[in-house]
Amino acid sequence: MARQKMRKKSGAGIVLAVVVIAAVAVVAGLIIYRKAPTSAKMPLSAYFGTTGEDSSVIIMLNGQKADCAGIVKDGRVYLPQNFVQDELNKRLYLDDASGNILYADGNCVITIKPGENINYDDEGGQHSFDVPVMIRENDTRYLSIDYVKSCSDMDYNFYDSPARVVIENDDYTNTYATAKKKIKVRYRGGVKSKILEELDKGTELVYRKAVDEWAEVQTPSGVVGYVPAKDLDDGTTKTRQSNYTHEISSIKKEHKISLVWFQIGGKAGNSNIDNLIANTSGINTISPTWYAVTSEDGSLSDYSSADFVKAMHARGIEVWPLVSDFENSVNSKKLLSSEQARHNMIDKLTGDAARYGYDGINIDFERVTKDSGDDYLQFIRELSVECRRKNIVLSIDNYKAEAYNSHYDMEEQGIYADYVILMGYDEHYAGSESGSVASIGFVEDGIKKALKSVPADKLVNAVPFYTRIWTIKDGTTTSRAVGMQTAIDDLSKNGAPAIWDDTVCQYFGSYEKNGETVKIWVEEDRSIEEKLKVMDNYGLAGVGAWKLGLEKNSVWSVISRYTAG
Repeated sequence: MARQKMRKKSGAGIVLAVVVIAAVAVVAGLIIYRKAPTSAKMPLSAYFGTTGEDSSVIIMLNGQKADCAGIVKDGRVYLPQNFVQDELNKRLYLDDASGNILYADGNCVITIKPGENINYDDEGGQHSFDVPVMIRENDTRYLSIDYVKSCSDMDYNFYDSPARVVIENDDYTNTYATAKKKIKVRYRGGVKSKILEELDKGTELVYRKAVDEWAEVQTPSGVVGYVPAKDLDDGTTKTRQSNYTHEISSIKKEHKISLVWFQIGGKAGNSNIDNLIANTSGINTISPTWYAVTSEDGSLSDYSSADFVKAMHARGIEVWPLVSDFENSVNSKKLLSSEQARHNMIDKLTGDAARYGYDGINIDFERVTKDSGDDYLQFIRELSVECRRKNIVLSIDNYKAEAYNSHYDMEEQGIYADYVILMGYDEHYAGSESGSVASIGFVEDGIKKALKSVPADKLVNAVPFYTRIWTIKDGTTTSRAVGMQTAIDDLSKNGAPAIWDDTVCQYFGSYEKNGETVKIWVEEDRSIEEKLKVMDNYGLAGVGAWKLGLEKNSVWSVISRYTAG
């Protein structure tokens, strides 16, 4: 019985072993089946989300699909104008009133009209092309991609099925990997994912990132997909090489700029300049506040004086009159988007410059709204063309770069203007909490931010000749702007010591009077010199000062030490 039972068990064991082996075989088969690569392909029209049946052209920009499309017209590719201006070349500016594109190349302003094979420049020249540079389709303006490339820093390739342009205009460095064998680029990382493209051995791809045993890559035709990492070499780093050049000449002074603004005294006009200038030294540039925008048609108030210019020239001082936009309630969009209004301002300023012998023009527009940023830059470009023709220095005033004023675009200003002036003050201002007008940290931060956009030899930092006397009462803060000596005298009169504060690099004084707390961060020789040291350390083009008449006479010798020679 025992032996019989044992045989029964052995038979059961054999059966169980067979079942187990069969199960393992089935599982192995499933695994093999599951790992078998698919040869199914995903049509690129599905990948790019297009039927490919119309004349539209997919736009791939730096590996990303644009949210708009180009078109093919008579065998040529055209791109939407707003895409071009936003992404490829901000200087191809749309003039809404005329419907034309205006392009300031530094030497002239070119007009591009819809449907025409000829561009017109503002000197009467004509430039012919074999196809229209701009066309209109369904109320959308399109620009020839070949024309855009001719005046922009970009490269592109065109591919069929579906029609698409692959554009590169970034200047960052990519890692490129080369296929070690013929490869299949799949939609996802896995052999069961559909094939997007098959590429030959030696094809170079942009290596984007590793995903387990797969690599995410971008193919030359703009497809982003996945290939086995083992099928790529170790890769190499390359920086996009651009053959595009766009040189715009600038007027550069051999000396450091030492500029001071002269604010005309209402009806007194320029009459007090002789007394004020007599106490100065080392000034080589003066900017009188002669012009202000008075109307949306570009009309300007005018306090110019030929005698003033002659008197300054006799002292060896250049004259760069200032034009502002904040004295009157003028809509900046209506003003700056009007080609005629821009021309009115430009003709007036450059005409007076030629008539009276101005050496430069200083733009101080502080009410440019975000929606008129493009228009403002076009005004600067067009003005720069006329100034360059007439050998007039163009300088532009800017507050410290922040997110809220990014539409002023200091980088673009720095290309077209001769000098960009950073108004390194108003850190605290009328209506703000009490504090320094220009602490050393604020000044240096402003300079460092500006230098990301503007070359040092074009950047001028302006210092304040004023401070504020702050009064705090019952939780309310008020202030008034005063000159250097007035602030010092106020502290002295009220028996308040002025103590040097290394944090802001200024003397600070405070006192209590009639239930009020008074605070003063003083500007004087030492505080100004600390700012000049920063200017000198960064190799800036010079210094400006607001404004003549608020300074102590002794400050001029300090400024001269940093601007002479």
